[in-house]
Amino acid sequence: MTQTMIKDHYDILTRALQALSARCDGAQNEDGIGFNGRDTDFGKSLARQSKEKMLSEAQQKHGIKMLQTYRKQLEGMGFDIPLPIDYIKRAVAVTQVTASAPAKPAKVSVESHIERVGYDLRIKIGDKNFNQDCSNVKNLSKRRFDGNTKEWVVPGTLLDKVLYALPNATLGAGIVRPANTPAPAPKPVQPVVAVQAPAPVANPINIGVDLSKPLPGGIELFKHQQEDVERMARNGSLIVGNEVGTGKTFTLLTSAMILHKLHGWKVIVVTKASLKDDIGGSAATLGVPIEVYSWAKMPAPPDVPYIFIADEAHMAQGAANAAHKQTIRGKAFLELAAHPNCKACWPATGTPMRNGQPRNMWPLLRAINHPVALNKWQYERDFCNGRPTNFTKWDTSGASNLELLNKLISDKMIRRKKEDCLDLPPQMMTIRKVNLAGKAWKLFNDAMYQMECDYAERKQIKINDLVARLELDPDDKQAMKHLANIDNADAMVLLGQLRQANSLAKVDEAIELAEEILGQGSSVVISTEFLESAELIAEALKDWKAELLTGSVTGQEKGMKISKRQAMIDRFQRKESRVFVMTGSAGGTGVTLTAAQDMILVDRPLISDDVIQLHGRLHRISQTGTVTLHWLQAQDIDRKLDENLVGKLNNSSTVVDGNKMADLARDIIKQMFGGRI
Repeated sequence: MTQTMIKDHYDILTRALQALSARCDGAQNEDGIGFNGRDTDFGKSLARQSKEKMLSEAQQKHGIKMLQTYRKQLEGMGFDIPLPIDYIKRAVAVTQVTASAPAKPAKVSVESHIERVGYDLRIKIGDKNFNQDCSNVKNLSKRRFDGNTKEWVVPGTLLDKVLYALPNATLGAGIVRPANTPAPAPKPVQPVVAVQAPAPVANPINIGVDLSKPLPGGIELFKHQQEDVERMARNGSLIVGNEVGTGKTFTLLTSAMILHKLHGWKVIVVTKASLKDDIGGSAATLGVPIEVYSWAKMPAPPDVPYIFIADEAHMAQGAANAAHKQTIRGKAFLELAAHPNCKACWPATGTPMRNGQPRNMWPLLRAINHPVALNKWQYERDFCNGRPTNFTKWDTSGASNLELLNKLISDKMIRRKKEDCLDLPPQMMTIRKVNLAGKAWKLFNDAMYQMECDYAERKQIKINDLVARLELDPDDKQAMKHLANIDNADAMVLLGQLRQANSLAKVDEAIELAEEILGQGSSVVISTEFLESAELIAEALKDWKAELLTGSVTGQEKGMKISKRQAMIDRFQRKESRVFVMTGSAGGTGVTLTAAQDMILVDRPLISDDVIQLHGRLHRISQTGTVTLHWLQAQDIDRKLDENLVGKLNNSSTVVDGNKMADLARDIIKQMFGGRI
């Protein structure tokens, strides 16, 4: 019945087209019969073709639409024109089937399918969510494509990740989807709001070590370290984000020692070059064989099973640079972590989300193969407030949904604060105002004058170059004023020069304060961001056998099997020397200086996480006294920078924006130079 009616519709269409074609043209302007001028050629073409062959689907659709224009004219000729366009669509499809080939069954979309074959999981991608499922599977580590069967092959140990990536897939025999398997992230329209963290996989192995008893070398673990070691040994890859001074190094090495004894896995450690000897010594104390590399020279993945410890893992947070491309270091880090021979990966850092920016957490989550990091674009959209801006195609410097992110990753991250797991004495911070006068004031003013002259010369060269390249008119005052503005790069260079001049002007005050502390019988640590300041302070305090730790301190101590760096630390800890002077970049990590309770910060790093690292040199395990942090503050440059730092220290989720720092730098420069720059 339906097919007969549809065929009737097709007959009506062709006869109506032929009838209109047979009439004269110019219906609207002449006699009201036939096609209008604009429809004449197309209408006659359709009528002619309908006599020779069946019209195509597209031609039938256009023909029906055209007939609506001439409905009254055609009804006057006795035609009953079909109207419903949605019905016409069905009519066209069935008419073609009736007129040509036998009817085919309608195609049914199928979901992807997961089957267990031996040790592996085999994934057949269905056509229902083909693009999304393919993308999710490609984001899984250790997957490969079998060209013969057209299936993806994934190790069976990654079942929970596969189920997360393909939430709607059908399952083969022996595969059961846990009740708490998280739902997939929604399509890229709104932030993820209903994702649940994957349930931790229980692994009831016997770690074979009584952690409550002293370990080789007489090492005794604190209660929190024992709990962390057991969790790491049982659960494999985790992020170790304990605060500075909570004993991460021995936690990591003890966990590696246990897995090495149980399985014979190789232990690979990547750390800062200056810490290689320290970690090597700690491993030797525990009796665990390790291979130590620096972040600058990471190895290729070995061809045997291994454990990967990424110490100071914030070094890998440059896995994507400003242009959003992987750096060599970031790529090597992720290759080591994702290799099939990597049995456990432990990225360890006291600042897992450096600067409060979730984008810095992504490389660490990807390294442990956390489901939330499988799709980088979704991660950046949902947690980095990723969006296009007027200045960049995709800005990821923001933060969003931080509470949700914390909930999702909590099962794969160890995060302990000192006050929660250690009975440490308090630490207090004091700001010591420095009034520059006499020699110090002259030194600072001379530096500012030289800075102003150098900048004016540099800026004029840059303006002349731009005028020549862009063919600008030098008499165009508006254009020249725009070119004279301080750009971000110039602002940060000038800020660095101002900070260095200010640091040198505070050297005498730092020496005076250090001598006060030494006169009370205490030891003191002095930190500065500038080498020249550090050298002047160490020289002035040489009678106190001042140690000077800078980036140039490398190599072995003469006649000893320890590094020069460690020898300096040991002398200070034994109180053979009572003054320890260091640059922040050299002494900010891997240094224990608990022999002192006073630290003088001549100047501070610009990044709050680096300030926390410096404070942690004294306020850590084995500290017995109240730690006092003396911040020397001179001029508005220190005041403004310190206000910015204190705000971030009090709010770890604050996001640092490079443009905002440049704006702050411009504000300081304008105030310090009185608008002359």
